[in-house]
Amino acid sequence: MAGGHVNHYIGRTFSTGTFQMTNRQRNEGRACDAVLQHLEQQTGHTRLDLKVLERLPGMPPAELLVTLGDQRYAFEHTLIQPFRKQIEWDRDFRSLTGPIHQAVDGRLPSRGTFTLLLPPNVRLQRPQDLPAAQRAITEWILERAQELAARAPLNSGRSYLPHGHRQEIEGAPPDIPFSLKLVHDIQWARPPRHNGRFFITRYAPDQLEDLRQSNLEISLFGGGTNRGKCPKLFQCKQQLGAKTVLVLETDDFVLSNHVVIREALQRILVGRADTPDLVVLVDTTGDPWTLWHLMSQDNPDPDDQHYDFPVDQIQDLMDVSYTSRASP
Repeated sequence: MAGGHVNHYIGRTFSTGTFQMTNRQRNEGRACDAVLQHLEQQTGHTRLDLKVLERLPGMPPAELLVTLGDQRYAFEHTLIQPFRKQIEWDRDFRSLTGPIHQAVDGRLPSRGTFTLLLPPNVRLQRPQDLPAAQRAITEWILERAQELAARAPLNSGRSYLPHGHRQEIEGAPPDIPFSLKLVHDIQWARPPRHNGRFFITRYAPDQLEDLRQSNLEISLFGGGTNRGKCPKLFQCKQQLGAKTVLVLETDDFVLSNHVVIREALQRILVGRADTPDLVVLVDTTGDPWTLWHLMSQDNPDPDDQHYDFPVDQIQDLMDVSYTSRASP
């Protein structure tokens, strides 16, 4: 996961054709199990009487209820995105760029690397225009790459280019509704195996942190409908006396990290009566999954200690075949 600074580009494609994006799947039961394992370690108690509340009539609308020692805990999970249309725009980006990358890879000049920069939203007005757009963009890349290579200095050694060489061309083929930028980068310190490699990436949206906060507010409070995650948990606290645990999941390692998510949460939650007792982030982008304490009722700004959980040691608590572990 990224550190305190967020990358300015999203959706990078490497010359092998592998997209650095997660195939999203439903992880609520497994993310809650990672958090529950952590709470078992913290409290010294084994889980008992685990219930999937949405399957029980007359119960508050949270996802899970479990007992540790003599204390009930209510869990609510949500997958968070840095902005509302991220999944949709990721899909459009993959659809557009996959064939382009395959068509361009191996056909570029052999000095330096080439990177195509695209805007965040590359949706075409008509889906049937996609093949023609891919062909036009492919030809534009190949032509512009030759122009950039012809402008590059002949000698790229350290004594001639101590800081390397970088130049770019911006434009678009006819009928493409967004701008393209092709960047040629030559670095004397880069191993020869990188020569000719091709990357595709996007700019991050403008006002990203404002978009993140707005999206979190909708998820946590239902856009003012009182149907979000925090009102559900608050019902469990009032009706069942449960400690409330909000489990946020991220599978985005490019635009998100625990620092920027915590800062957005603090702006939203500090001082509210319905703030959960504990808010944790589970990063599911790799193996092991990583758990971060984001904030709690008594500590809105905890340290950056994190906890790792191997994926093969995590169970799906939402699986109907799952049975709660017996007490020792």
